[in-house]
Amino acid sequence: MDWHCRDGGKPPEAGSDWYLVCGNAFPNHVEYILTVTMFALFGFYIYMQMLSQSGKTNPAAEQVLRKQKIK
Repeated sequence: MDWHCRDGGKPPEAGSDWYLVCGNAFPNHVEYILTVTMFALFGFYIYMQMLSQSGKTNPAAEQVLRKQKIK
C-alpha cells in the first residue's frame, strides 16, 4: 500500500479519520491467486479438523455405528 493515487502522492495529515490508500499491482497475478487459495483451503482444513474432533459423540450415533460395524 502506498499514496501514489493521492494528489501529489503525499501521505494524509496526522490524525485523519478517513483517507485514500492505493494498492499495488501484483507482478504475477496467478501466483498471488494460487497462494491465497492454498492458504484459505489449508485454514479451512485445519478448522474442520478441530471442529470434527471437538465435543462428545452422541450415544445414539455410537449405537448406530456399532450396529453397522457388526453387520
